[in-house]
Amino acid sequence: MVKELVEKAMRKALNRFAVIEEKPSKAIQFFIHTKNEDFSPQYFYAVDWQVVQNEGETKELNFTQDIFGKKFDLTGKELLAKSYLTNYFKVVSKEEKEDVKSLYIIITCHDEMATDLAVALYKNNEELRKLQLEEIFGEE
Repeated sequence: MVKELVEKAMRKALNRFAVIEEKPSKAIQFFIHTKNEDFSPQYFYAVDWQVVQNEGETKELNFTQDIFGKKFDLTGKELLAKSYLTNYFKVVSKEEKEDVKSLYIIITCHDEMATDLAVALYKNNEELRKLQLEEIFGEE
């Protein structure tokens, strides 16, 4: 259930940001990372692998408004996704024996309509492994 919600939202977001940036969907990359003590996820994006900046700072995205494209999250999707992502970052940092603050989940696509999502775990600029959304959202 969660995996399908996130997958649908990411496809729509990739297409929406492609229109905003006047690029094909496959030129957009979403990054999920955590830089705080409670492992809460934070979001930003890149165009052609160049991180989008706002006044010299990485442009952080709001999950509900920017990714889901809604003004309000009356159904609790953000809290649900946050719960899974927080847990995933805790587990994967132990598995990889890496500082959680150096890990990123990157979501992009291989096609113009964002029907084929590509998800991977990165440490800084190095891909550690390809992922399936089911691994992150506990639906294996």
